[in-house]
Amino acid sequence: MQKTVIEFVDKEITSRGGVSILKKMIDMSGFSTYLDTLPLPEQGSNRGYSPPTAVSTVYE
Repeated sequence: MQKTVIEFVDKEITSRGGVSILKKMIDMSGFSTYLDTLPLPEQGSNRGYSPPTAVSTVYE
């Protein structure tokens, strides 16, 4: 298991600064694999991305 170091810094960060921590947690939990097993709607001709891909772009 890989540890993530969290510390205070004296620099400006973006509003999405904590997303990298969320992504590490999601990667370690296997959430992406779990999304593939859910009965989500199939990708249709009017949608460019599968539902798991659309969800994963939020935290990547």
